[in-house]
Amino acid sequence: MLKHLATTFYLELTTAGLSLKQKTFRNPPQPIFALHEQAMTEPATLMQSLNTAFQKAECPGAQLSVTLADNWVRYFITTPPENCTQLRDCDMAAAMRFTQLYGEQANTWRLKADWHATLPFLTCAVPDWLVNTIEQSASRHALNLSHVIPYFIAAWNLHRRRIIANAWFGVMNNGTLTLSISNKKQVWGVRSTPHSSYTGDEAQWFTDHVTRYALLTHQPLPAQVQLLGTIPASWLTISAFKVTAIDGNSLKWPASLVQQLAEPESALKP
Repeated sequence: MLKHLATTFYLELTTAGLSLKQKTFRNPPQPIFALHEQAMTEPATLMQSLNTAFQKAECPGAQLSVTLADNWVRYFITTPPENCTQLRDCDMAAAMRFTQLYGEQANTWRLKADWHATLPFLTCAVPDWLVNTIEQSASRHALNLSHVIPYFIAAWNLHRRRIIANAWFGVMNNGTLTLSISNKKQVWGVRSTPHSSYTGDEAQWFTDHVTRYALLTHQPLPAQVQLLGTIPASWLTISAFKVTAIDGNSLKWPASLVQQLAEPESALKP
């Protein structure tokens, strides 16, 4: 009778597939359904795929946690306006920054951030239809959607205490490299770049990528880059800066650095 209280489903969603795992009390997550090499970028196709996956759940009332691959997400840094006094001021600044960067209005995207009144803050945007489709399908199958969170954010929350001083942190996820400049408390630079189709000199590609980002942000090359995910072995032999791999492929679900995409708004930080 209380099965739903002891069951959590974990959905990992990319633009080309999904996987659903079930975790029960005292047992690790077990795969129960997956789709690969199937485009998920249209609402009807995604809804059909989610409904097929959630039919396998058969546990009304259970918790559902969703992680979005970084190829769904646009990350950027927003500078709060001077004399910022309320969350709406930061929200408007984020929407304006989105339009400036991507050349389109933000009203069809869901923007969430680590809102701050005086410091630049990390913002992420995902298509509004994507979150709406997830919410509708979860509701149809009586699943309790606890949150929707981008992969980089989940990785940062889990591993940020392992990042050393003056190191950059990056995540390779489903063919997308998300690289951040940060300290242990705040991300103040982030860039996502497709990598899956590259076939040349891997070490040179990564060296050039980090160098260009350092030049773009007026920063020196990092002493070290710490990376999570499956990365080319040659990256670990780069001489321009040290590259190390962080162990740990499974993500937990702590409170989000960037406000969770399916939750109500939080208070503005002073």
